[in-house]
Amino acid sequence: MKGPFRLKIKFEKSRIYIANTIDRIDWERSPFLKDEHVFLKKVVAQEIPFIGICLGSQLLAKACGAEVRRSPGKEIGFYLVRFTGEGIGDPLFDGLAEQADVFQWHEDMSDLPSGAQLLASSRGCPHQVFRVGAVAYGLQFHIEITEPTINKWTDNNFLKIIYDRKNKNACV
Repeated sequence: MKGPFRLKIKFEKSRIYIANTIDRIDWERSPFLKDEHVFLKKVVAQEIPFIGICLGSQLLAKACGAEVRRSPGKEIGFYLVRFTGEGIGDPLFDGLAEQADVFQWHEDMSDLPSGAQLLASSRGCPHQVFRVGAVAYGLQFHIEITEPTINKWTDNNFLKIIYDRKNKNACV
């Protein structure tokens, strides 16, 4: 959604894992992710409130036994996500409409972990938001984004975006 996206977080002890420049889980190129994997298993087991954004969502899913794969479509820019009935009723998204225009920058997504609740989806990424248990959330889209960050990401990736558009691999 363009503008402030406010989540209702009321936890004193919680973790938020925000995406970084790693575009997919690659244990060989990023061996520190193995430590994150072990850590996230403990977070889920101890029911520590957690929000994973983009790669963080994929790491959460992987820690819960799900696979990460290519999304049906690459999403770069603002796209609509639609909340499921479960998502509309979830306390994290209380008061939001049935759909939101949110910023995306991904081409991968996770399968849903066993027992997870699907909370939102989009045409290019059917598993946009999920919840594992009562307090662990995976969000494929970026709620933390600001205009300066979008400008920086775009400037740093301009040639790749043009190449992808030329080859019809991107939805920008």
